[in-house]
Amino acid sequence: MKILVFSMASLLKDVSIGGSQRHLRELLLHLGRQGHEVTVLTNARKDNDATFSLCDGVTVHPKLLFKETFPIPLDTAPYRIACSLELIQAELRHHDVFYIHDGQMDYSYLHCDIPTVVSLKNLIYPEAKMTAFHLQADRVVVSCDYMYRCLLYTAGRVVPNLEQKLQIVPNGIDLDVYRPSNASLWREKLGLSAEDIVLLYPHRPEKSKGIFDVFEVVERLKEKQADAATRIKLLMPEHFDKKISSETASFYDTLYAAADEKGIADAIVRYPWLPSHEMAGIYSAADVTLCIGRFIES
Repeated sequence: MKILVFSMASLLKDVSIGGSQRHLRELLLHLGRQGHEVTVLTNARKDNDATFSLCDGVTVHPKLLFKETFPIPLDTAPYRIACSLELIQAELRHHDVFYIHDGQMDYSYLHCDIPTVVSLKNLIYPEAKMTAFHLQADRVVVSCDYMYRCLLYTAGRVVPNLEQKLQIVPNGIDLDVYRPSNASLWREKLGLSAEDIVLLYPHRPEKSKGIFDVFEVVERLKEKQADAATRIKLLMPEHFDKKISSETASFYDTLYAAADEKGIADAIVRYPWLPSHEMAGIYSAADVTLCIGRFIES
């Protein structure tokens, strides 16, 4: 089967810029192994604008011209949106099925002549809400019963026949990858000792995902520290978008200034945004992973 996949968020060759893209990567690898011919249209970035093969049968074209980084992908010139939709429209003529990953676009005039599947990962971001209340798909995939009920009892009140289209496909966890691994390897890489108390904040740096709450935790732990030989350390990745987004870079400057003001700058250990297959090592290196934000994904 020839499948066209649309992803508003960029799909990169080596790393996943968020959880949704991690799920998409696994889905595409599965479809490739099943023998399907898959074409992915995704957003171009300065650091990701060349066609590449994700695996046999899966070709990724980062050619769309929406805003490079999260949030508000439509915050760009109208001609760039038009060019992107024309690219999708042209590709649809050569495929059997259209899959829209993580919502963010459902223009029925583009795909009225092709079976269409939409996945919705959340009802938090504005683009997801707009898609939820404008669903023109043949099948709508959600990742859990909670999301199923949220969608059914909101958009389902006004979108015709939504219940018949809804299907739960759990994301799951790949336990071949996400399992305890050699913690000492990453501790050594990051200059941590066996005696350090290591906290991990693995999220994108957003206020709603609890980064400033984490700083307060570190500050309080340092105040209660009795053993001078024991250090409190906070592992914090620098998101991939920092390379191309002045907004993201500026937010990191704000973070580090706040840490310095709290007297915890020496506790922060920065590391680059990692490919998903290396995440088990980082989780294993930490004593505690902090997920204390108010955002539902956290």
